[in-house]
Order: sequence, then C-alpha cells, then structure tokens
Amino acid sequence: MFAGLETSYIHGFSREEQQRLISQAGVLAPNVFAGLDLPATGRLLELGCGVGAELKFIARRREGLELTGIDLSEAHLWAAGRHLAPEVASGVATLVRGDASRLPFASACFDQV
Repeated sequence: MFAGLETSYIHGFSREEQQRLISQAGVLAPNVFAGLDLPATGRLLELGCGVGAELKFIARRREGLELTGIDLSEAHLWAAGRHLAPEVASGVATLVRGDASRLPFASACFDQV
C-alpha cells in the first residue's frame, strides 16, 4: 500500500496500531505535558506528529494556538487527518507531509517547535 519509507515502520500502519498510538498518548499525556510550557497563542509546529495524538491534546489545552504537524508517513498523516478532523476543518490544525531535516516553511514562522 505505501512504498519506501512507509514500509519501514516496525509496527505497521493498521487502524489498530493507529488507535494504540492515540491510546498510548493519552496514558503519557500527564507526564508529557506536566513540564511543557505552551504559549496561549501563536503558531506551534510538531515535528513527527504521527497520528496527531499530541496535537489533539495541545488543541484542547491551548485553544488560541495555531497548530501544524509535519510527518514523513503518509499513512500516519491520513490517520492524523481523521483524528484531528474538527481541528483541521476549523483551521486550528494543518498537516504537512515532509522531512523535519528540510522543513518546507519560511524561517521563524513558528513561535514554538
């Protein structure tokens, strides 16, 4: 289904794996977000956003942030699009397929990464 890089993900790209990643993020969220200083407003970029689990938690915590997630995996971005459908539809979140080592954005366009 997905060529090249897509086939190298050790856990695969099934719906079950995508749901596992979302559930895992829920378990880890209290620890991940405990020490994370998120701004109230501005633009935030998540590198390697995967299935969008953390972006969903950030959107709930900081409604004034404009979120962008970038990932190499087309399959994970497809799952992120499903998981973040309301946020994407409202313009709160944008998902981009790309390489974090060669970001397709202008310099200094994000307030936090």
